[in-house]
Amino acid sequence: FWLFSEAGVPDDLHLLKWAGIFVLVVLGLSIVIGSLLSIVRLPNLRRKLEAQVLGETGAHIANPDEFPEVRNILEGLALSANIPVPRFAVIPDPVPNSFGVGTRPKKTIIGITSGLSDTLSRDELEAALSYEVSRIGSWDIALSSWAVALTSGAIARMIGVLNLLTAASVAAPLALVP
Repeated sequence: FWLFSEAGVPDDLHLLKWAGIFVLVVLGLSIVIGSLLSIVRLPNLRRKLEAQVLGETGAHIANPDEFPEVRNILEGLALSANIPVPRFAVIPDPVPNSFGVGTRPKKTIIGITSGLSDTLSRDELEAALSYEVSRIGSWDIALSSWAVALTSGAIARMIGVLNLLTAASVAAPLALVP
């Protein structure tokens, strides 16, 4: 008794119906389990994201007495944009640049290089920081941060699986060697 014909398709309509039900059940369970895992993992990914970005860029959260001009500008921009005052981090780099990271306005960090505050005038610095603050208010930083957190988590999983497969493919032939 063969469940499937030579073409790989069920021979019987009754069997086809049960195969379809099986596929739907597996799909439904995958969605439920994936959703539950996401609910558990997302807060952890959010917490790790901030530390990961600060670590990879070499940034440190600025002390209250560091860069008072930047702090003053950020406070004024946040007040006018009606958002919480973002924390800011400084990267010791002479190239002027800035970025934002955070999954919601209360948790956002604006990163600046020391070159940004050293080389730009106050008006230019305010323009650069107002761009970052506008990204906080429009939730653009949050969307970008969530996208990075989710894709980096998926990529890390794939790399882990590939490493396991590679290790297994190297170890399996070696296990056969006497």
